[in-house]
Amino acid sequence: MYIIRCSHHSFIPSLPRGNGTRGNVMKVSELRPGMEHVDIRVTLKALNEPREVLTNYGITHNLVDGVAEDDSGSVGVTFWNEKIELLEGVAEGSLVELGDCFITSFKGALSINIGRDSKLKKIE
Repeated sequence: MYIIRCSHHSFIPSLPRGNGTRGNVMKVSELRPGMEHVDIRVTLKALNEPREVLTNYGITHNLVDGVAEDDSGSVGVTFWNEKIELLEGVAEGSLVELGDCFITSFKGALSINIGRDSKLKKIE
C-alpha cells in the first residue's frame, strides 16, 4: 500500500482487489494480459506432455501447456510445477472451472496460467 500526498492532505487510495474479477466467471474474449485472480470455465481441448523449461534467471520449471476454449474463443493454458497434479483424472475435452489464475501474453498469444494459488474443478 502506498500513500499519496496532495498539498496538505494525505489519503490511501481505494485500489481494486486484483482486477476485480475474483468471484466473477469470465469469458475467454474478456481476458487481457496482466489480469490476476481470474476465474474462468473452459473446455480443455488439448494438453501436451509435461516438459521442463529453464528461465532467463536460471530457474527450472515443469509445465504442461495446451489449449482451452469457451463459446467466446480459445486461448493457451499453462499448468506450472506442482499444479500439474490438478490434471490427474482430467482428460482432453473435459469442462473445468479454473480459479485464481493469471493471464500472460507471449509473442502476442494470450495464456491462462495455473500457478501457486490456482484451483481446478472438473465440471464434466
